[in-house]
Amino acid sequence: MSLKNPTWLYKNLITSQSQLVLSSNNNATMRGRLLDKYTKYRYQSSGATGSTVTIVWTPSASTSVSRFILQNTNFADFTIKYNSAASDFSPAIAVTGASGGDFYFEVVAQAVTDVTITITATSPAAEEKKIGETVITTSLLVASETFSAVTFTADPYQKLIRLSNGKYQKVVLDTTLQSISSVFSFVSESQIDSIETMLDENDINPIVFIPRPYTHDADNTWDGVGGHFHISNGRQIRNFTGQYFAAGHDVQIDLLPAGGA
Repeated sequence: MSLKNPTWLYKNLITSQSQLVLSSNNNATMRGRLLDKYTKYRYQSSGATGSTVTIVWTPSASTSVSRFILQNTNFADFTIKYNSAASDFSPAIAVTGASGGDFYFEVVAQAVTDVTITITATSPAAEEKKIGETVITTSLLVASETFSAVTFTADPYQKLIRLSNGKYQKVVLDTTLQSISSVFSFVSESQIDSIETMLDENDINPIVFIPRPYTHDADNTWDGVGGHFHISNGRQIRNFTGQYFAAGHDVQIDLLPAGGA
């Protein structure tokens, strides 16, 4: 499986905070923070600076999962397992020596009746365990190796405030993405069909987009760019690259951040 090409995922399969059980500070507010798309709102354990904390998700029925996103954490050592934490995914998810941050994992699709995130250490050490939005889901579309001319423009939520002296001060309101524009060329007919399927899904639900789904250093962290979006520019996917039918298609996908559950 590629961890380099842009990827689109189904929306979070954790559909309610009531599906979660936290071994520390287990209340509706803290559980809800694991689903909040504003990742600065974090779950925080209580009285667990020196002990293990678990986050257990139990879906309403057996569910196939293959992608995991953990954002704005302070985790140093943790695992993600299923079957009451007795079984590893393939490949196993076991991180040690991280410095917190954001994490993205791809595994072979696995039917589960529960998923357990077990956190044993933090960075800095001996802090309460903290984590923002947590997404468990499956793959919807991975950009083909034949895609070329990929560009992304991403803007954070920010505001320029005019001061009394006529100068400006920039205030960043949120580090989540305000918009993404993706341009792909040389897209095959089969990939166009897959994109049509993704558009059909977005007619019903938000989708998750990860522009750069790969780890970039030794501690397994990911750049954290991504989240739930809606496609805003309709179905502009049938133009031929270079006006030549044999070259493939040009595809532009513009995304705006999704709100709500």
